[in-house]
Amino acid sequence: MRSHLPERESKLARLEKLKQIRSPMLQHARDISTYLLPYAGRYLVDERNRYEDRYQDIIDETGLSSLEILEAGMMATRTSPARPWFRLQVADPALNKRWRVRQWLQICDDVIGRMFRKSNTYLTLSGLYSEQGAFGTGAALVTDDFDAGIHCTQFTMGEYSIATDNRGRVNTLYREFQMTVSECVLEFGLENCSKTTRKLFSERMYDSPVKVAHAIEPRSFEEREPGRRDNRNMPWASCYFELGAEPGEYLRISGFRRFPCLVPRWRVTGGDFWGTGPGSKALGGTKQLQIEQLRKGEAIDYQTRPPLQVPPSLMNRDQDLLPGGQIPYEQTTPQGGVRPAFEVNLRLDWLQEDIVDVRRRIERAFFVPLFQPIGTLSDTTQRTAQEILQRREEMLTMLGPVTQRNQNELDEPLIDLAFDRAIDARLLPAPPEELDGQELEVEFLGPLAQALKAVEAQNIDRFTFALGTIGASKPEVWDRFNADAWVDHMSDRLGVHPDLVIANDRVAIIRQRRAAAEAAAAQSQAMAVQAKTARDLAAADTASQNALTDVTRQYSGIV
Repeated sequence: MRSHLPERESKLARLEKLKQIRSPMLQHARDISTYLLPYAGRYLVDERNRYEDRYQDIIDETGLSSLEILEAGMMATRTSPARPWFRLQVADPALNKRWRVRQWLQICDDVIGRMFRKSNTYLTLSGLYSEQGAFGTGAALVTDDFDAGIHCTQFTMGEYSIATDNRGRVNTLYREFQMTVSECVLEFGLENCSKTTRKLFSERMYDSPVKVAHAIEPRSFEEREPGRRDNRNMPWASCYFELGAEPGEYLRISGFRRFPCLVPRWRVTGGDFWGTGPGSKALGGTKQLQIEQLRKGEAIDYQTRPPLQVPPSLMNRDQDLLPGGQIPYEQTTPQGGVRPAFEVNLRLDWLQEDIVDVRRRIERAFFVPLFQPIGTLSDTTQRTAQEILQRREEMLTMLGPVTQRNQNELDEPLIDLAFDRAIDARLLPAPPEELDGQELEVEFLGPLAQALKAVEAQNIDRFTFALGTIGASKPEVWDRFNADAWVDHMSDRLGVHPDLVIANDRVAIIRQRRAAAEAAAAQSQAMAVQAKTARDLAAADTASQNALTDVTRQYSGIV
């Protein structure tokens, strides 16, 4: 794709600038990769498909295992594929209670949920939690896919750079990566590749590496033509180009309506671009643990295979040092024979206690007690299931700030991108008229999000229990209780599926029909009583002396 747009060179300059901003934290990220996430991190463009032993520096895997527990725990409590973890709604609570609106919103939830399950979304989310927990920042690109609706491409630390806008939101991502010649030609077309790549392709050097850069950043108003909405006039620009190609050459120029990247950060300080995560907190303890395990092994070696003191006559001779072995020595030597060079009596119990303490520190840094509350209990006290659940809910609130940031930087952008794709692919029916001009919002239903709402649900539950106690002796107190509002609040706080709670407009119809049926039944019963009375009067005996004849005699002669 030939272009004489001057911004390609400015993009290269910005790429180098973002790399300079990123460079101070890369060494720290390398240490994290070495001790906590050996299979992640790509700090050179040509590190693709390198399978050297990345675990050689890990003697104790506590840090790696704790990070895996954090990854699995975040996945299970935030975005589990086994249960609904989000729900669309509108800002007006009254609209959310209308049956047509709730039905349409439920269809949207189901379509987006199927899109996530059919694509590689959940695999990408798992990888993002791992990188976010280790490095403090994760990144992925979400693009359209013909079969699944969307496709996610996860990036690893070292191969991308980011920048933020004036509100601290990530709105720019530059990436350097490597492709083969065949991949480049298939993706961008032979005519758009550089002369070097076309020459390699003509020579059938299909697996030769090609260095490619990808820039995603906002387009200025000067770069967009008013009234046009094609790829080159969308709010975000997407430009691929080969590194080292001739000036003005692009592999592809396109764009996006919204920022297509997911860049969740664990914790951000001030106006920093990059986040910090539990891996930074646990790195020191992880390094200490490797040294202590090494020293423990050396101490055991000293006690099981101590350095020996041998007579000169036995030097440079094969010795049988295994248990039960026989070693000759000179009897003429007063203290002949093979003996330890010095007495080795190291206190391994002190070292082992410190190792246990360091392991607990690492596990706390990665919130292992939060996601494994039973396995991390150090005492033998018997606890009920209710106590363990309450302990877990209390600890889940510790991740409240992280949960809020992930909702803003990961969950909501992902749902927005999937919703846009569902509309473009015409997978959703037309919305009801009540939603005209209404803005959709996302409510999160995962255990982490629900734990933050559980406090209010517990307060409502205690209030209801106390009201029932008082109502047993003073029934008039129930006149103050709004049962419909109680159902709405408790179902919302507990994340109950909307199909299990009947909408208010349908409840009104049901109650109207019930009242009509009860009125009809009462009228029918009254008519039956009147008919029975008429039949009894018609069959009454008026010839003999009785109460009826006494009454009729009183009125005789009146007319």
